[in-house]
Amino acid sequence: MRVYQFRHPGTASSVPLEWRLPDALVQKFSGSRHFGSDTRVLYAEHATGHSWTPTRKTFFIKTNHPPSSQVANLLAEFEGTVSGHRDGHGFVQRDDGEADIYLPPNEMRAVLHKDRVKARIVRHDRKNRPEGRVTEIIERSPNPIIGRLLQESGVWLVAPEDKRYGQDVLIPKGATGTAKTGQVVVVELTEPPALFGQPVGRVKEVLGEIDDPGMEIDIAVRKYGVPHEFSDEAMALARALPDAVRPIDKEGRIDL
Repeated sequence: MRVYQFRHPGTASSVPLEWRLPDALVQKFSGSRHFGSDTRVLYAEHATGHSWTPTRKTFFIKTNHPPSSQVANLLAEFEGTVSGHRDGHGFVQRDDGEADIYLPPNEMRAVLHKDRVKARIVRHDRKNRPEGRVTEIIERSPNPIIGRLLQESGVWLVAPEDKRYGQDVLIPKGATGTAKTGQVVVVELTEPPALFGQPVGRVKEVLGEIDDPGMEIDIAVRKYGVPHEFSDEAMALARALPDAVRPIDKEGRIDL
């Protein structure tokens, strides 16, 4: 750490003004005083507008000033849908079609895949990609969470089949229903996730063992919201049908 002292040239005695800066940020400069728009000269101007003259070394620091459009974006909020990643981070897919906003793992603690949120950009990385934080959760995803029921150290939990959820769902005692360890179940959330707490839910439906025939189809229709449940009226009509073909049903038909 170097110490640089400055004095006002109009004063009889030196009035030191110290800048304590890491060596890595300090660069010697000699020659032209015409700098680019992204250069800030520390000795050129004081807060009062007076000029200051260095008593030791002349130096400047390069600063990366974001474009004005980026500054405006830092103050704005954008609505979108959370898209989780199996590695723990996520993105907000903006409704306006602009570039996705990266969410670090700590921001993903309070949200889940497919939640509707408002987010604000807080910085841009070296490749000018936006990184943000969630400012408001507009709507929780209505999609059920499907996974395997596990028991670890006496605690029941469901490990989601879709790894984009990123968090296991805690299941309280008495909320497992008839499900057994290792079975595939459908979970309904009773408590959403928080920054310092996992989501909590209850077993809504038991699909069966992971290697049961047709399990992939059962998971897919629920995961993507494919209609698979019949109404009470349709079930009543189905129950009213006879188990065998009646003679009246054969009238007007040819037996091939």
